[in-house]
Formats: sequence, C-alpha cells, structure tokens
Amino acid sequence: MLTKSEFLSYLDSPVHFWAQRNNQAVHIPLSMFEQHLFEQGKEAEILAKRYMYEVVAPKYEDAEILWQPKYKTKQFEAIADAVIYDRRNDVYDVYEIKSSTRVKPEHAYDVTFQAIVAAESINIRNVNLVHLNRDYVRQGEININELFVVVNLNDEVGLRTDEVQIQIQNALAIAKLPNPTNLETCLVPRDCPCKSICHPNLREGSIFEINGLRKKKKIELLAMNVGTIAEVPADFALPPGQLRQVQSAQSGAVLIEIEAIREELSMLEYPLYFVDYEAFNPAIPYFDGYRPYQYIPFQYSLHIIEENGSKTEQIEYLDLDAGDPAERLANHLLNHIGKSGSLIVWNKSFEMGRHREMAQMYAELRDQLLALNERVYDLMQLFRKGHYAHPKFKGKYSIKKVLPVLVPGLSYESLNIPNGAETMLIWNDIHLGKYPKERIEGTTVDMLEYCKLDTLAMVRIWEHLNEIIE
Repeated sequence: MLTKSEFLSYLDSPVHFWAQRNNQAVHIPLSMFEQHLFEQGKEAEILAKRYMYEVVAPKYEDAEILWQPKYKTKQFEAIADAVIYDRRNDVYDVYEIKSSTRVKPEHAYDVTFQAIVAAESINIRNVNLVHLNRDYVRQGEININELFVVVNLNDEVGLRTDEVQIQIQNALAIAKLPNPTNLETCLVPRDCPCKSICHPNLREGSIFEINGLRKKKKIELLAMNVGTIAEVPADFALPPGQLRQVQSAQSGAVLIEIEAIREELSMLEYPLYFVDYEAFNPAIPYFDGYRPYQYIPFQYSLHIIEENGSKTEQIEYLDLDAGDPAERLANHLLNHIGKSGSLIVWNKSFEMGRHREMAQMYAELRDQLLALNERVYDLMQLFRKGHYAHPKFKGKYSIKKVLPVLVPGLSYESLNIPNGAETMLIWNDIHLGKYPKERIEGTTVDMLEYCKLDTLAMVRIWEHLNEIIE
C-alpha cells in the first residue's frame, strides 16, 4: 500500500522513502518554528472549512460536503481534505486545502495522486486547490469570502497523470528493494533522516558546506569523487563568493580584499544608524491593513554613531501593548533617525521590506519610511561577496556565524533568547494572552537583550573592518 504522504516523500528523495518504508529513517523532531508553522496551517484549515460551507457549497444546487474521505485501491490510499458530491449531476469535485498563498509545484503532484486513487471509486469532475489569497487585506472582521481563493487544477492533473502513474509504480518497486543501492541519494546532509545511507562517508569540511552550491555543481563534484572542500580542483568553476570560501578553507588563511572593503565602507555617511527589527508574520492577519503572512514589526534596536570617533548611543523599542504595534514602532523609530546618514543592516531585504509595507499602510509616514530605504547599506554583503573569507565561517555569512569569529567573547550563546524565531513566538504568545504573566517582565529584558546584540554586533563588526582597512 502506498499513501499520498509516502508518494510525496518518494518524489522528494527515493532513498528517504525507502528508509522510511524499511524503518531505517531517523525521526527528526520539528523545531519550535516548524511546529509554529504547523499550527498556523491548522488555523488556516479551520477557516477554510468555514469557507467551504459558507462560500463554496452554496454555489451548488444540491450537494454534500465530505470531509477527509479516504479512498483506497489494492495498492494505493489517499485522504482528500474535502470532496463535494454534486447530487444533481452525480459527480464529485475534489478540494485540497493549503495554507500557502500560491499554488506550489508539489501541489500538482499531490492532487494528481489523489485524483488517480479516488477516480477508482468516484466520478471526478474537478480537482481544485483552496489556498490563502495573497491580495486579501483585512479590514474589520475576517472576510471569509475574500480570505481564500479556489484554483482549478484539472489541466495540471491532465498533464501529470501519465507521469505520476509511472512514478507511483517506481515507488512501489523501490519499496520492495532489499537495499537502496543505486538509488539517487539526497544532497542536503543537514536535513537527511538517513545519513548512514545517503552520506556514509560524510566528513568535516564536506562540499555540502560550500554556501549556496547548486545541485548541479554538487553532482559534478561527487561524480569526480570529490567529497570535501579540500579536494575541490583549483580550476573548478564557481562564483566569486564560493570560490573565496573554497580558497580560504583550502589554505587555512583569512582572505581579505582590503580595497573592496574600503570602497564599500567609504560610501557610508555619518550619522551611522545600525538598525534591526523583530517581527511576526501570522497566516491569518491579526490587524486591519495586513495581508496573509505579512510581518508585524513589534521591536527594534538602534545603535547610533553621530560622527567619526563619537561614542555609540543605543535606542530600543519593544511594543507589548494591545493592537497593531507597527505604527507606534514606526513613529518611535522616525523620531530617533535624522534625515541624513546611513542605515546599516544585516540582510537589507528584510528591513527594506518592512519599510515598504509600513509606508503602504500609514500614508502620513509614507515618504519618511520610503526615504529610509534610499539610505540602507547591507553590511552582510561584504561577507556574502567573499570580500572577507574566514575558514571558521564555513561559508556562512549570518551575523551569528560572523560575530564570534571576528569579535571573540561576543556571541549569542549566552543569551536566554538566542534567536529571532523564539523572540517572535514569545511576542505572539504574549499578544494572544498565552504567555505566563509572571514571566513577562523577565522575558521582556531577554527580548531587549537579544535585539540589542543584533545591532551591537554590527557595530563591533564595522569597527573590526575599519581597523583592518586603516
């Protein structure tokens, strides 16, 4: 018997599928953030069920909604989210519910498998996907009619049926194999549930540590019997950033392009504003003006250096009050940032994205917020481009990897809240009244300390880079 979830596992990795079927896969527990995403999906499904009753079903003259019906053949099993039986026409319409805001490639295979299995038992007219509407903007109570959209996937199913028929037979054959020899292994050891099968010879400094290495390049290197960065040939074509990582790892040397760093930092204009936001993105919008999964900024830290040689000042803001914190945060921030000077961030797409969203929501702040984006400088780019490559980075350029290498003694490991995911989940629990009241005061201090370190880290890294170029 092959279930839909097993088939999707097979598509992701035949070896993982074989290992799961043969009890040789290690269970990898969900992280705190992954569990949160799972819960978000459940919330969306509850509203989707209401959507089916209130919006979809009334479009039929005489119909019955079947929830999670199970369909079986001799070899396959599939459970649909919802199926509507149109009594008048004696046909069935399948509705698969997803908490995403678009149709993803894997969804087509998902519903095609369902259609193939269910068609043995029922006369299927339509196969549909129900997902969150990315263009929905909340105003007042949730408008269930606009929160979701229905996409007909009949054409996708038609295009993929023959392919999926072949693939499910392949999956059945693989399930019966005595061992996974000659099956294509996965190329992501970090998330692999059966490393002893996929990566039995995995060593420190493997090629999988080359940041952003594409699947094609991984396959090329493995075909050359190259398993570690130390073995990568000097003439192997790689983008500049990856090449610098390989060269640094192979030589054991710190590679610094001083002129490139000097040129980058010379673009900065005083006062310098080192800024970092914390934000939460619920699947179902909490407040007016928000779309599904749009971030709600609730905290920021700001380190300011007015001029060369002046002391650093820190401003911080954390909003735990009721209602939308974003406008309050934006006003507070704009009161402390002048009309000139560089905004220094780590990964500019995040901060700039929040500025654009808040500008769209708060007309009176629009020009000020958009003007901030014209002054943003992304300090991370120096490391992403390979201008500063260190063997201890192991190809990573997150601030948590760079900081302890360049500024020994300063790291996130000693914090009670060590990452942004935990911060956002705590804010959400406080907002929903789920967090123990007696712990909020102490946790507030921890949240402020975490965000403060994000901007202090940028200051110390900037200082380190200035020491080098001087």
